[in-house]
Amino acid sequence: MSFSQVEPTDSQAGQAEQQAEQGSMVEFHDYEVQVTPSQSKVITHPVDTATTLQVVAGPGSGKTTTLVYKIAYMIGNLGINPSEILVLSMTNKAVEALQTQLSNILGENISVDVTTFHGYAHRCVINNDQSQENGIQIIE
Repeated sequence: MSFSQVEPTDSQAGQAEQQAEQGSMVEFHDYEVQVTPSQSKVITHPVDTATTLQVVAGPGSGKTTTLVYKIAYMIGNLGINPSEILVLSMTNKAVEALQTQLSNILGENISVDVTTFHGYAHRCVINNDQSQENGIQIIE
């Protein structure tokens, strides 16, 4: 799996200037995708566990798609194990959208942990329950 910027050929030179303002072509897996320069910058931004990358964008700007391609880039180009990636979201709807897009790009056999903040907190509580008697009871 690879992910790289596609450089235009000489025959595409005129189109390349127009696309520079509109977006850039990105080759991913077995197909090309069109992303904006800002999206490309986020996707290829170096991964550093000591820092946070903040992306500020309005509705419909492609945040989910950018995140999906960033995850694919991390796995395909940087060799990061999918089990080391955790994606937290606010809603179940967003989680489902991310999981669908990730499985479309990465395939069904590559699993990235995508969950809500509440789901992750619940998992942490359950996995770290060390009480001897009744355990932790969660009332919903």
